Amino acid sequence: MNGNGVRDKRETVTQAWQRLGLLKTEQRFTQSAYLGCVKGAVAKLVKDGLLPKKVGEAYAEKAGRIRLPEQGPTN
Repeated sequence: MNGNGVRDKRETVTQAWQRLGLLKTEQRFTQSAYLGCVKGAVAKLVKDGLLPKKVGEAYAEKAGRIRLPEQGPTN
């Protein structure tokens, strides 16, 4: 990635979400984990008055319609 001639290792989506604290160590990135995260963020933004309720509902609905690709065994 950085042009130094050594193959760099990239973290998986699951590893990134674990590093950010969005998933526990034993959890994997899944459709339901993604939807739960979006719904949680939307609820907080609506509660804090930073997002209108209807817009938050639209974000949550759209997140429910998104189909994420299947993750491999390392994800």
